[in-house]
Amino acid sequence: MKKMKLDMDKMRSKLLKRVGVEQITPAFASVEEYRAWQNDQAEADSKRIAKETKTNYMAAMMRESDVALSAHTFSNFHAEEEWQERLVEQAVNYIDGLKVTNKSPSLNLLICGEYGAGKTHLACAIVNHFTNEIGGVGLAKQFNVLIRDLWRHKEDPKLAEATRNKALKADILFIDEVGAAERELFDGQIGELGEIIRTRVNNNRPTIITSNWEAKEFQKQIDSFVFGGLRQGGLTVFDIPKNEKRDQRSKVLYSKF
Repeated sequence: MKKMKLDMDKMRSKLLKRVGVEQITPAFASVEEYRAWQNDQAEADSKRIAKETKTNYMAAMMRESDVALSAHTFSNFHAEEEWQERLVEQAVNYIDGLKVTNKSPSLNLLICGEYGAGKTHLACAIVNHFTNEIGGVGLAKQFNVLIRDLWRHKEDPKLAEATRNKALKADILFIDEVGAAERELFDGQIGELGEIIRTRVNNNRPTIITSNWEAKEFQKQIDSFVFGGLRQGGLTVFDIPKNEKRDQRSKVLYSKF
């Protein structure tokens, strides 16, 4: 028993020296108590390493984003009119829905409206709020950049595979400006977008999409393969009318599928 105590003292000394706290000498009344202390230390180290790994991964995904996520939050969203305040309110309701259950009734969000309506800012604010409140990893990609990188599988297969994996594994994915550079989408673009959305839905991961098209035009352009995938996970739509008249945007349409 005396030899065992000496061995334990040596082990403690080595462990404490390694972490630079030689002056602290924990007292253990038994081998069981010492092992319990070891288990506690291992658990604390495991949690710390997991937290550091996730923090580093979140930072890396932030760098992968094509949109300046950190620059767009609810705090600097200019809600100067009543319809803008309602947009923020509905956006927060969408996030709250994701937090309530593992299977949200509206996993996906579509924000439609013309240039300058605040779609991108609002979507980024949602991603930031989601990652801060829930602790997930967010990724924001321009639609044309996402498709371009996915289509480089022949010349750069590693880039294509990495792009796909990041889009699928992000806890929340924001795809910006679908249809901004195109009058209509090719079948290949629709196929890529649909595969990503449907896989994410199957893994219970939310996706946000913004588009310059109005909601009806978006549904027409992307085909039932993509829209069906969005609806499969539950879809909330914010449809901001064109600002042809001064009060036009006040008639934002909110709907769920």
